[in-house]
Formats: sequence, structure tokens, C-alpha cells
Amino acid sequence: MSDLQRIKDRIRQCLAVAANDASAQAEIEQAVRVARSLMHKHNLERDDVEERDDGTIDVSRVSYGRYTASGGTRSVQAFESVLSKAVCDLYPAVSVYIDHQKAPQKVDGVKTVNRNGEWKMTTQFRFFGPDEEARAAAETFELMRVEIVAMAITKYGGWARGDGRSYCWGFAEGFREAHAKETKAIESYDNQSRGLIAMSEKRQLAIRDASKDWLSESMGVKLFKRKGSRTSARSNAFEDGKRDGRRTDRPAQKTAAARIA
Repeated sequence: MSDLQRIKDRIRQCLAVAANDASAQAEIEQAVRVARSLMHKHNLERDDVEERDDGTIDVSRVSYGRYTASGGTRSVQAFESVLSKAVCDLYPAVSVYIDHQKAPQKVDGVKTVNRNGEWKMTTQFRFFGPDEEARAAAETFELMRVEIVAMAITKYGGWARGDGRSYCWGFAEGFREAHAKETKAIESYDNQSRGLIAMSEKRQLAIRDASKDWLSESMGVKLFKRKGSRTSARSNAFEDGKRDGRRTDRPAQKTAAARIA
């Protein structure tokens, strides 16, 4: 790899940090400063870094992967659906779909059994996109789901129904809300900085589109939208969960997700 290519890769890394919902405000500002400095020092324009001559985004060097995190029951819980979207907010280049064909639940990569000694069959959440980011997204989902369920059991004696279910739902909503991108902060940047971030977001959209093609061609999976139903949550437990979710940091990761070949 040439020195110029390494410089371009460094700029792309900075742009990814700047556009990542999980980045702290100080990290975003520092990433933008570094990217601007490198582009100025090496006389690079935006098109030199991200786009081909025809204006399309070059994602040909991206390595894709698909990783699985188990749900808790045979049906999709409302909080699990919200949590999966929150995780994709943290990893903007990653997408998720729900596999309604049941499979044995795995915790830390180990299959679990029910009280009858049979495999516990659950819905599967498939995270796909850039390999390392997809792996991290699946791990984050699994770790957060375990934490939310444990909190609900501690506070309400359960998690799949009643107040426990509402608490889990509120927790996931609060977590997503707290970790959403702060658009007001981005609007305070100068035009060049906003342009750099917009360019990175454009790249992430291109990667998501390319990853869907990869999923179809390599894994034989074609996605379609499925209309879901929303039921009401019990307000007190929901709001309690939402408060706890807003105060919860993104978990430290460990190798817990299962790679789907």
C-alpha cells in the first residue's frame, strides 16, 4: 500500500468516527480536525478520499460478514426490536433483519435448554455489514439484552410480560434516545466540516446497500419489509425503564456472537 493510500485510509477512519452515533462529541470534533488537517497537508479534495471519477462510492475493499444474536422467546419482543435498531444506530454501516425460523438460543456461544431439557428455540437477529462492525453489533445486542432482562427481573420479577415487559421496552427506547446522534452539535460545524460528515454518511449508505447485495448473492437471503404490530406499554414501568436506559452506557464487548457461515 502506498503512503498516499495510507493517508486516505486514515482520513476515512476519521470520517467514520465523526459520523458514528457512538462517538462522543469530543471524539467527533477531533476526528473532523484530523481529517481536515490531513486533506489540507496533502492537497486532497473530498472526491479524492471517498468517490470514484463517476461520483459513486468505492466500497469494493469492504469485507462483509453476518453475525447472529439470539432473542429470548419464540416471538419477537418489542424491546428486542427497538434494541436492534438502537445498536444499528451505534454502528451506522450495519443492518439487521429478524430470522423468524427458530433456532436454539445461544448465550456466550453456548446453546441453552428449557426446563424440560430441550433446546430453547428462539427468534434470531442477524446483523450484517462490514465484518468487524457486524460482529461488534451482534455482541452489543446480546450484552444489552441480557442486561435489560436482568434489570427487569430485579425490579419487576420478570421480563416477558406485564410490568417487566414494559420496563424492557422503555429501557430500549431510552437507550436509543440517549445515544442518538446530536444533530444540533453537527449543525454548529462550519460548512467544510459538515461536508466531511455528510460524505462519510454517504459512504455508510453505500456500504449498507452493498451489504444487502452481498447478503443476497453470498448467503441467498433476500429481505422484505414485514409490518409489525405495536401494543401499549404500562406507563409507570415503561417510564422507569426509559430513565434507566438513558443512563446506561454502551457495554464493553467480548466475543459472544456466533458467525453464520
